[in-house]
Amino acid sequence: MSNTPNEPADPNTPAPRPGEQTEPAMDTHPTDDTARLAGIVEQTRADVGHKDAEAIEQVLRERMGQVGVTAPDAEVRSIAEKLATGG
Repeated sequence: MSNTPNEPADPNTPAPRPGEQTEPAMDTHPTDDTARLAGIVEQTRADVGHKDAEAIEQVLRERMGQVGVTAPDAEVRSIAEKLATGG
């Protein structure tokens, strides 16, 4: 069944009014890669900060890949080592 933009998928759901938001809005607070990386570091510290640097680095790289953040290998290694030593 094909739905037009103003036709609800469920026949019991009323059709949206013109201009009504029907899907999640994009993030209204743009975030740059530096802020994203800082958030990833903090969350990684909370989740796996007690592990060794290699495990932490793996988690950092996985999470960075999930959100499309890049950083030089040396920086990621340095962050992982710092987290592993309680920094």
